[in-house]
Amino acid sequence: MKYLGTTLDIHCGGVDLIFPHHEDEIAQSEGATGVEFSRTWCHGEFLLVEGSKMAKRLSNEVTIGTLRDQKIPGVAVRHLMFSVHYRQQLNLKDEALEGSVRAVRKIGEFADRLSKASAGTPELARAAEDAERDVRAALFDDLNAPEALGALFTFVRRGNAELDRSGSDRDALARARMVFATIDGVLDLSPRPQD
Repeated sequence: MKYLGTTLDIHCGGVDLIFPHHEDEIAQSEGATGVEFSRTWCHGEFLLVEGSKMAKRLSNEVTIGTLRDQKIPGVAVRHLMFSVHYRQQLNLKDEALEGSVRAVRKIGEFADRLSKASAGTPELARAAEDAERDVRAALFDDLNAPEALGALFTFVRRGNAELDRSGSDRDALARARMVFATIDGVLDLSPRPQD
């Protein structure tokens, strides 16, 4: 309570913790404070590895260290996690990770093009506005990250097409850069040099 107060904004955990763990947590916390323990609960589904539930007892754990050893960038893992709604099971497969590596590479290439461009087109600004609206709507709809990713990739596709046109509108480019930075500030999918 010293750091978070008596009521949490969001409490996360796996679906297997709803009962009895989270119900016990609510009873203990609210019994001690007399106020609501958490405003929002976010219970994620199980992570599967090649179709089986990941568990110590099954010896099929995949750790961050394992993924690093395989040279899988952190942004690719984040992309993979966002590709499935948190209420659905995510199947961690090599092909899915490879697809996420390619996807974040595309995002990085678009970011690079935006940073190097000298101007854009009015349609680039419209693509940015659409992306900002659609990503926001998706995330405010039960953290629908897959839909937010779809909106981001629509922006990447439309944005690349407009950058190919070599427009002369500097304000449109500035708007596209700002929107991309805002979206990436939330999703954090641009590769970094260490990735």
